[in-house]
Amino acid sequence: MTTLAAGEVVADADVPQIPVGIDGETVLMPAPVRCTIQPKAPRVRVPRNRPGVRPAKPTLDWPTLRQLASFRSTAART
Repeated sequence: MTTLAAGEVVADADVPQIPVGIDGETVLMPAPVRCTIQPKAPRVRVPRNRPGVRPAKPTLDWPTLRQLASFRSTAART
């Protein structure tokens, strides 16, 4: 699970209006659309594999990175 936090999100577009989902209904709103976080507001959950989302960056393999940075071969360690 990936969690992000922000006090405000602004969605801009190259077109004058963009479709926005409000309570399950799609409406057209003028761009840019500004969403702010209000205290005690409900959480917004979106699918991880929704269209337009870039794949997650691979995790960094620290042991392999250290080995590559040390300029030592694996044969020298055995």
